[in-house]
Amino acid sequence: MVTIEDLGRINLLKDVRPQALERIAGFSQLRTYSPGERILSAADSAFERDLYLLLNGEVSVVKIVLPPLQVGQVDIDAIQSQVYGEIGWLMDRSPTAELFSKSNTVFIQVNGRRLKQLCAQDTHTGHLIMMRLAILLARRTDNLTELMAVTEIAKQQRDNMKDFI
Repeated sequence: MVTIEDLGRINLLKDVRPQALERIAGFSQLRTYSPGERILSAADSAFERDLYLLLNGEVSVVKIVLPPLQVGQVDIDAIQSQVYGEIGWLMDRSPTAELFSKSNTVFIQVNGRRLKQLCAQDTHTGHLIMMRLAILLARRTDNLTELMAVTEIAKQQRDNMKDFI
C-alpha cells in the first residue's frame, strides 16, 4: 500500500497538498524489481501509460538505436531521477527507452489515466506536476546534449588519430 509519506519522498510531488497525495496514493501501487529485471520497454505497447516513481534502488536507462547498417545500444543514464515513464505518459505513447533494475528496486507505479484526471480537476496539483516534469525534461535534454557533444568530440579525436597509426 502506498502512503502519502511514500509520495512525499518524491521531488515531483513536493508541495502537493495532502488531500491530493491521498488521492494519488489511492490509485498507486508499490512494485518491486530484482536486479536485471525490465521495468519499462519501448518495444512493448502493452505497457500502461503510468508514471514510475523510484523509492529505492538503482536503474539503468537504455535506448536501442538503429542507425543505417548498425544496431546499437546507448546507455542514457545522464542524470539520476525518481521519475520514469513521463514521456509516454505526457504523449500517450509507448515508453521511449528501456528501463532496467540494477539492484533490488522499489517503485511507486501511479495510474497515468487517473493522474491526468486529477491534474485536470485540481489545477494547483496539475500545475506543480507539469512544472516539475518540464524541469526534469529540460535537465535531461541538457545532459543528453552534453553527452552528444562529448561523443562527437571523441569521434573527431579518433578520426584524427588514424593519421598517426
